[in-house]
Amino acid sequence: MHIEPFFKDVLLCDVTTLSLEQFMRSFPRRDVDPKNGYSMSTINLVSLEWTDVRSKTACILGAVSGMRLSEVTGLRIEYVNTNKNVIMVERSYSHYEKRLKGTKTKKSRIIYTDSTIIKMLLDLYAQNPYADSYIFYGLYPNKPMRYDTVEKQLEKRLAFLPGFRRT
Repeated sequence: MHIEPFFKDVLLCDVTTLSLEQFMRSFPRRDVDPKNGYSMSTINLVSLEWTDVRSKTACILGAVSGMRLSEVTGLRIEYVNTNKNVIMVERSYSHYEKRLKGTKTKKSRIIYTDSTIIKMLLDLYAQNPYADSYIFYGLYPNKPMRYDTVEKQLEKRLAFLPGFRRT
């Protein structure tokens, strides 16, 4: 309802953090237009309370980077270059196979990001109770979090949006 009209002529590879911010600012706000506007918590989904910081961070990273969920959950600290604000996407994690494997396209790629995203990743990694290299640590050592945990947390946040229906 909102995304297609705003980004209709934009290629996915051309979506930037700035264009996402402009998209967020394009929503009518309830304090300006009480009849047609949205609350700020609806406009800014990530401002809602999340019970799992790993899921929140995973959703933000996926939204701003275009990384697949298996790439996000399989992200290891050695793939993050803090000096250049770069994330190297070299692997994905298959919960079915219980291992890291190549990306879906079998090609590595570089995600250029900003220091805010890098800081979020470093902060999350600092919370890893197992001291292994997964940023999105799971319930057991040397295993990343499950993708369905992220999906369930996101679905709970989406339930606050007007018009959201569970399928």
